[in-house]
Amino acid sequence: MKTVTFVQCIWPLILPLSISSECRALSFGPLNFLIATFLDAQLVTILGNANRAENCAEWTDWGPCIWLRGDNNARWGRSFFDQLLPGRTGCRSHMFFKLLRERWGQAFENVVDYLREMTLSSAQCGQCSYQQSCGRRCHRRVSANSVVNPLFVAERRCEGVDQSVSCVSRPTAAGDCKLWPNRAIALPNVSDWMVAMIHSVQFLNCVPQTTANGVRLCRCCCAPFIARPEAPFHCEMPKEEAAKDDDAKHSIPIASPTEANASSDYAIPSQNAFFAP
Repeated sequence: MKTVTFVQCIWPLILPLSISSECRALSFGPLNFLIATFLDAQLVTILGNANRAENCAEWTDWGPCIWLRGDNNARWGRSFFDQLLPGRTGCRSHMFFKLLRERWGQAFENVVDYLREMTLSSAQCGQCSYQQSCGRRCHRRVSANSVVNPLFVAERRCEGVDQSVSCVSRPTAAGDCKLWPNRAIALPNVSDWMVAMIHSVQFLNCVPQTTANGVRLCRCCCAPFIARPEAPFHCEMPKEEAAKDDDAKHSIPIASPTEANASSDYAIPSQNAFFAP
């Protein structure tokens, strides 16, 4: 059983589908979770991987690390979409992210603002900071041994940065560390059933901490990582999730007959790509 990632679970926001158990416990950061839901289990194999696959002739360099706070980096104070690089060297103008911004940008930023408010750590932490790369001159034709990225968007946890320390966050108004779901956050343009599924996603694993002077805090890691109080509060991946992560490296490519000749600089799969006879 393989681990699915944020990019693999985004597509069903465009194609309404039922949520899978894989997406309920996938690995993704708080900036990513809003659009990381609604993937039917049978499509996990089709969506395959979030790597820079060979079905795109070009991939942009890995973009900047996306994060919540601008204390040490002015760019981190911008919206998620404005942190993506513009132009052909970046992902901001990629059709995938343009569509997300146009349809659900306000809902996404409402959640990001909430997470900014709740997160006290200024440095990247909790295995929650990600970076993206976008493909150009892409197609979805596959051979027997090839692997495709059908969304033409790749992502990885921010490279070269130690995010193993859990994030320090504020407790909720109720005094607990259940930061999500927060049903008070407005999610415009998101249908009721989609809101219900978003609220069901476990994307943060938080545990309580009481400091030496009696201050109550929360220590959070992005799923599937968990904060180990004895570690001290470092993020570790459970053994069963590590095994899934290894399995995810061996994707099985599947092509749709209707998409055999599809190619584009900027494109996302059409509905027929997944439901062709």
